[in-house]
Amino acid sequence: MEDRISEMPEQILHSILSFLTLKEATASSILSKRWKDLSSSFVALTSTLNLDVANMIGYDQYDKEFWAKDNQRCEFVRWADKILQLHQHPKVYAFRVQFYLSQEFAYHLDRWIANAVDKGVQELDLDLDMSHKYPLGDNLYNFPCWLFPQYREPHIKHLFLNSCILRLPPDFSAFSSLLAFSLENVLISEEDILYIMSNCLLLESLKVRNCPSIVCLKIDGPCPQLKHLCISRCHHLENIEIVAINLLSFEYIGTTPNLSFKFVPQLVTASICTTSGGMTYALDRLPCDIPRLETLLLFSPTMKENVLPAKLSMFTNLKKLVLTAGRTSNRGSLIPFTATFLKACPFLQKFMLHLVAGSPCKEVITEAKLCSSECTHNQLKEVQISGFRGSLDEIELASYIMRIAVVLEKMTIDPKVADYQGEGKWNAIDGNKLWSNCLQKSICKSLSRLVPPHVLLIVL
Repeated sequence: MEDRISEMPEQILHSILSFLTLKEATASSILSKRWKDLSSSFVALTSTLNLDVANMIGYDQYDKEFWAKDNQRCEFVRWADKILQLHQHPKVYAFRVQFYLSQEFAYHLDRWIANAVDKGVQELDLDLDMSHKYPLGDNLYNFPCWLFPQYREPHIKHLFLNSCILRLPPDFSAFSSLLAFSLENVLISEEDILYIMSNCLLLESLKVRNCPSIVCLKIDGPCPQLKHLCISRCHHLENIEIVAINLLSFEYIGTTPNLSFKFVPQLVTASICTTSGGMTYALDRLPCDIPRLETLLLFSPTMKENVLPAKLSMFTNLKKLVLTAGRTSNRGSLIPFTATFLKACPFLQKFMLHLVAGSPCKEVITEAKLCSSECTHNQLKEVQISGFRGSLDEIELASYIMRIAVVLEKMTIDPKVADYQGEGKWNAIDGNKLWSNCLQKSICKSLSRLVPPHVLLIVL
């Protein structure tokens, strides 16, 4: 048969190879002489270099302990050196290394980064801890800032560092072109972060995760372009102060810090996953500190009413509320706890309640108790309750919401537990083994008696 694929233009075949791992692209060389030349030219001329396990062997079926062995790390280094020797393109747009490498491999890492810098790399991703499971050690790689020449026009736009030590030289300006800066498991001083915020005037996104050396984080430089700020699991962090005139979204995950929004006039999206102290702050001060807030994600460790402030401020612009709450064993706590939030958000249009504990209900629900409502909600159109176990108080909560939300259009009942991973990512856990068809039908039957005709009820 005629090989029509091999007759395609070289640009199209290179495009096909770009969807493969380097191992797969190299393996195509056995097809014919032309494919051998194509695979060689593809590796030599690609402007994106991705050096990780998947590209090296085509798959990853082993855990970190396997790859952290000295022989595996040496094998990875030999493979990476070979790839870089083949590479002949004068430019490197994106360069990524993902492997468990420490300071003992600094000679190789320095050479690889120097090669990328010389070729004008714009996206640099240095992920030296693939599993993110181990604490920071004493043998972290010292990121070579000295490889970025001060006399050249800055060109790096995206920088991600994982498991490194970052110390900025005096008057360092090579990062002034940064648009996105991410730090994970990085030892960096508070002064260096403040220096970056004061000198990277194009910076749009800053992410700081598990950086134990930071105690006080002050975002108070000019920051004219900063739009997204994410701070996660920095367990020694005590104070956060933010002044960012164009900040649009903010996320914090960790223990409760002293959080101060000095001036954030454009902030419309916030996620705060912390202890009960964070819940008190969110409901007491957020409406005043962030008056334009439209989307809010909150985590409460318990649904007891004592975690809430005595008097709530009103969220006058909030349209979407995502509430992740730990279930309490106290019967009847669901409605008072939820009602408190609904009263504080009179213009809410979408409400998502994620319950993260509780036991599946084994009995068939036949009737839901009618609860008296104090006020109606005139804006709420969509409600989702996940982690639903079929208990009587959950049935009463669903019927309560359907009764007070006079313009409600859809309610979704989901048995899966929604686990928030950060940065807008969720993991659905199906832990309800006792969610039977019989129970599902009984829940539908119980709620259908109270659901208005204009409301779509979905029981997954």
